[in-house]
This record gives sequence, C-alpha cells and structure tokens, in this order.
Amino acid sequence: MDVKILDVAAEGGYGRVFRCLDVHTGALVAMKQITMVRLSQGIPAQIIREVSLLRELHHANIVKLLRVGFTENRYVNLVFEHLDYDLHQFIVNRGYPKDATTVKVRSLRSEISLCVWMNVCKIDFD
Repeated sequence: MDVKILDVAAEGGYGRVFRCLDVHTGALVAMKQITMVRLSQGIPAQIIREVSLLRELHHANIVKLLRVGFTENRYVNLVFEHLDYDLHQFIVNRGYPKDATTVKVRSLRSEISLCVWMNVCKIDFD
C-alpha cells in the first residue's frame, strides 16, 4: 500500500486501525488492517460484504473508502479518509444534553434512508 504508518489509532478483535500518510498526496488517511485467520478458505464473506457496501455508499455522514489492498497474504487493508475522532469519541466529547438526542435521531434519517434505498437494510413497522 502506498501509505506510511504514523501510529496506531485503535486496536480490537478484528485487527488494527492506523493513522497513515498517503505517500502520493501527503493527505492523512486511516488504514483498517484486518487479520485473516483462515487463509485456506480465502477472504471471509464479511470482509467482501463490507468492502462491497462501502464502495457503493456515498454520503456526507459515511466515511469514504479510498482503496483496498492485501499484504503478506494475511491482512486486508482498507484505506479510508481520515477523521479526527470516531463516533464514540464524538458523542462523549460533545456532551450532548438529553433533549439533543431527538435532534441526532432525526439527522440519522437521511443515512437510514440511503441504506434502505441501497437495499442494505429493511425496515418493518409491524
């Protein structure tokens, strides 16, 4: 991948997220490095679904997938636009009052509508 790793932003059961520098543009990017455990079975379906979905979703409130790569036959690297915070940090650091929850739920309607329109999810009101 054409990125220079600067530091580890997060680590979890799926792998790690690195803060990186795109060597061609000089822009900060985030690289999600997913460890593949069962190499004999190929790329796991959940990774294929995630990549396929992210390539199709284009919305101001959805992080943009820039490119996908593989390294050492062990990792799948997803390179995203860089954000200064994740959703959890955003919610905690903003200290929203309880009545602001209604405003945030309303603002999620456009994202949910996009996902329904793209057949990512289905909403039943039964």
